[in-house]
Amino acid sequence: MKTGLLLCASFFALNAHSQLVTENVAPENIVQWGEFLGSNYQVSNIQFTGSYESSCSYDASQTNIGLNRGLILTTGSCTDTMSGPFGPNDQANAGLDNGFSGYTLLDQISGATSYNAAVLEFDFTPLIDSIEIEYVFGSEEYPEFAPPNNSTFNDVFGIFLSGPGISGLQNIAVLPNGQTVGINSINQVTNSAYYVNNGDGFTFPYNQSDQYIQYDGYTSVLKAKADLIIGETYHLIIAIADVNDGIYDSGIFLESCESCVFNVGLRENEGLSSVYPNPANDKVYLFDSAESAFVQVFGLDGSLIYKTSCTGVLNVENLESGQYIIQFDLNGSINRSRIVIIH
Repeated sequence: MKTGLLLCASFFALNAHSQLVTENVAPENIVQWGEFLGSNYQVSNIQFTGSYESSCSYDASQTNIGLNRGLILTTGSCTDTMSGPFGPNDQANAGLDNGFSGYTLLDQISGATSYNAAVLEFDFTPLIDSIEIEYVFGSEEYPEFAPPNNSTFNDVFGIFLSGPGISGLQNIAVLPNGQTVGINSINQVTNSAYYVNNGDGFTFPYNQSDQYIQYDGYTSVLKAKADLIIGETYHLIIAIADVNDGIYDSGIFLESCESCVFNVGLRENEGLSSVYPNPANDKVYLFDSAESAFVQVFGLDGSLIYKTSCTGVLNVENLESGQYIIQFDLNGSINRSRIVIIH
């Protein structure tokens, strides 16, 4: 068992003096309000299991983690108790044992007993054919209790998806090589390309500036994603836990899709069109007709790029390379299609 300084927790609803800002909002509300996945998913049956202090909304736009806003789940506290993720990184052993039990799915990943689990789960029905969640996993277990030290304190995290077209209960929070996310799988030795060193609690400049979070290490921005069937119902479980003891916190920052460019896709719609060529570089053929149609071109963030009228052929040579959604109204039918422009 590790020994460390455990600090008594006091509650502050909003932390605003450090670069990381959190608000103790129930994760059920964040998901229900549509801020998390975005408007292309209808959610229901939302449940959260864990300490009240272990879940918050966050604004990390002024920190060094590479995400902006979203939901954080921790194995300790996400309020400003001097034991959570708030910078600067001036402790080597920040943590709060909040007394909650572990989670079986995470026990199976780590091969050991977990503690202080924070588990968010809900059903959702997609209006587009995929889902993507960007996240950063961080921990105070780094670097002392990570390889090459052969530690058993392998705090872990997972995003588990089940539903039509998914084989069983699939963890989609994995690296390109298929490995799961945790202390032993991403660190200064193993899969180091995904590891960000954040000091050890004593190292300048990490221990001086609050743009650096408290966790001694964290991952680069990673993506959990899966293909879906439009209109079917899926179940999603997001879980994080300590392993082999309940101290030294770990946390998962999940990016909100309130203003993201992922999870903004093509909605199923009557008159769904297939434009060609796709990819394209100068012209796109929308329909085979001499009639004129009102055409709008949107970015994947939903912004209107331009609008025009045309008779079946759209000039796209002035669009920058990237992905767009083309929508046109022909004989009272709204048609949409995703198009890739390559110059």
